[in-house]
Amino acid sequence: MSTPTILPMVKTALHVTSSLFDELVTLQIDAAKEDLLRCGVESSILEDGSETALVKQAIIVYAQGHFGLEIDTGQASRLEDSYKRVVLDLLSHVETGYLVAKEAEDE
Repeated sequence: MSTPTILPMVKTALHVTSSLFDELVTLQIDAAKEDLLRCGVESSILEDGSETALVKQAIIVYAQGHFGLEIDTGQASRLEDSYKRVVLDLLSHVETGYLVAKEAEDE
């Protein structure tokens, strides 16, 4: 498993300082990217090192909500809502290349 360039940023957001959890954090990064792909976000902006600020934010919020930190129900709900808002923002900007073009899918 290769180390994603966003790993240090996600670890900081999760308050993880040890490399002991790198594999688990990397799993969350990969899961976030798979979820963004599933939602229709263009794969080219999810490639390692090509993530835009919005994509990075989505990955971080996804990881914060799924990493297994002890968070209360309210905080978990806010993280879920935040992730959904970022995904919707990504999907609403076709001209930026965030969204997989429907025409391209049909070809």
